[in-house]
Amino acid sequence: MPVLGADLRRRGCLRVRVSRETRLILTDQVLVSGCNFITGLLLARFLGAGIYGTYSLVYGLILFVGIVLNAIVIAPMMVLLPKTRESANEVHYFHGSLGQQLLLSSIGMLGLACGLSLWQYVTGYEGSLLLGGILGVAFLFFSLQDFFRKYFIAQQSPGAALTNDLISYAGQVIAIMACFFLWRRLTVEWVLALIAATSGAAVGVAWRQAGGATREWRPRSMVWGRTARRNWEYGKWLLLTNVVYWAGSQLVFYVGAMVMSVKEIGFMLACRNLLGMANILFLATDNFVPSRATRAFELSGPIGLHAYLRRVAMIGTAATGVLVLPLVVAPEFWLRVAYGSSYEGNGGLVVWWAGYCVLVFLQKPYSAGLKVLQMTRRIFSANLLGSLVGVLSMYPCFRYMGVWGGMSCLCAVQVSILVGLRSAFREVSESHRANTT
Repeated sequence: MPVLGADLRRRGCLRVRVSRETRLILTDQVLVSGCNFITGLLLARFLGAGIYGTYSLVYGLILFVGIVLNAIVIAPMMVLLPKTRESANEVHYFHGSLGQQLLLSSIGMLGLACGLSLWQYVTGYEGSLLLGGILGVAFLFFSLQDFFRKYFIAQQSPGAALTNDLISYAGQVIAIMACFFLWRRLTVEWVLALIAATSGAAVGVAWRQAGGATREWRPRSMVWGRTARRNWEYGKWLLLTNVVYWAGSQLVFYVGAMVMSVKEIGFMLACRNLLGMANILFLATDNFVPSRATRAFELSGPIGLHAYLRRVAMIGTAATGVLVLPLVVAPEFWLRVAYGSSYEGNGGLVVWWAGYCVLVFLQKPYSAGLKVLQMTRRIFSANLLGSLVGVLSMYPCFRYMGVWGGMSCLCAVQVSILVGLRSAFREVSESHRANTT
């Protein structure tokens, strides 16, 4: 007889026993999300909509190249490194991954520096000629810091990861505030330089924290080659998924900047910042739901999995609603509090972003269910559907409806992904149920 409701709670599927290590990891994630939230608010207020829009688009390039490296180096390391623990292959695998990360980060640094400098020359952008170089250096240290923080987590050393993120992310917030209050002005170049400095300091500390693993590191092309092949086999589909998702969720801002103006994109992204605390809820869902859903499935099959995911959907949607409701009720008030009078008149964008957050959360249970049923390919298919909708609609939406068209496009992408995930989950779960009866 299926185990549901109270039985699931009694057996621990709907409870979360949090170990010290898990608490440290959650604290670290809250720290990173909270610091990113505060940084976004500060920069939107200090820079103004136009310069903030420019910064966001430039910083988006760091994030894009970062998701490429995450897919083919960091994500595979998070899974494969623990499997080599306490064996002779552990050090070799780490050395190979570190070498691969250093090489690809250096290539990314040069590519971003040269690419942005060439764009400045072709378009006649009125900005510092050092912008491309500063962007490249910021990416180099940003990507290496992300590599080390994930390495510490994979090595079950979340305290070291937390220390590293305090230096990088909390240091970044402090540096931005100090720079503004001392000199009363900020530029895109200054912000990127501060990111490079705090990330670089964190990398220096991480190198020492890693101890012998880094002291014994030497460039060995054979080790790099073997490790790169293993990482590629694991991460190639993840790379494709990340790029497809980026095309549907981030490319829209670059198209909007070309069709309208960078300042309008600055307004859109500043309004999105107000919903930043919802990311903590999303991170918690991503961390806990798949493992708990797996246990519910093992105990009671598809019926138990459906019961657990329905509960997650109800509780999570209610929690998301509680987070966004104050912003929906008085968006202009919160814009004025966060940014001052220069951002007033954009309250409608805050409401759109609130709906966007709800749509993003509603995808989480279906995505977790497909992971439990080992059908991650269907997750990629749903993201591909959303990206196609976004790529095909973003230009006409911005062209004929302005920022409201851009928000319509973003929400249409999330609705498409949600429909694809829901359809895939129902089909896969019904097929699994039929095979087990």
